[in-house]
Amino acid sequence: MKKILFGIQFICLIFFLLGFLVTFFMANEIREHSRSAITESLAKKVEKSMTLTEELVESPKVQEYLAQHQIEVIKEEIALYRNDTNSYVTNLTTETGVPSSVVVETKNPLKKRLFQKIFGWKKGIKEKFKKSFNGIVLDVQIFLFSNIFAFGAALYLNRKTEGNDRNYYIASTILTLSIILSIAGYLDQNWFFKFLLNDFAGWGYPAGLILLFGWLLFNYHQSKKSA
Repeated sequence: MKKILFGIQFICLIFFLLGFLVTFFMANEIREHSRSAITESLAKKVEKSMTLTEELVESPKVQEYLAQHQIEVIKEEIALYRNDTNSYVTNLTTETGVPSSVVVETKNPLKKRLFQKIFGWKKGIKEKFKKSFNGIVLDVQIFLFSNIFAFGAALYLNRKTEGNDRNYYIASTILTLSIILSIAGYLDQNWFFKFLLNDFAGWGYPAGLILLFGWLLFNYHQSKKSA
């Protein structure tokens, strides 16, 4: 079993090492793939926000409070979205693209705040995209390097096993299991979205891996004591 485990750990180490090296040569391709993926995901949030905007602008109180030309500005923005949803969302997530400039022709601070409330979500979506887009390559590299380091540590512990002393072997096995369980959280059809939109990506991945390893190791020793 020790040799089989060693073989699995070694193959996985080489696999993630190659993947890590590839990210340095394919950084632009990763970013471009992330652009279309995150735009598709954000489109759902834009739809919810735009639907809420439509309901808000049609409400009697807003109709009474805003001038007709101000209501028309909002409806023009909604029409831009409805006429070409994909272009609207794509432009919203580009560096310089803005679907339209919602001109607030008023000095009334209350009306300005109302306009900000109606279209304030645009800024949040743009910032969310920039944060995810700019950090995607680093997040992938952290994920891969964490697995390289962990499998390397598991290999080292495995090699340290001598004679009847199985403590290193048990630790190596539990660490390998921790890595597999951590990776399993990303291995589905939406794995790329996990890096883009999941708060546990990036530095959260190695932290979670360490916590999982510590928890499994603690539970193993607790079960040994109670046996």
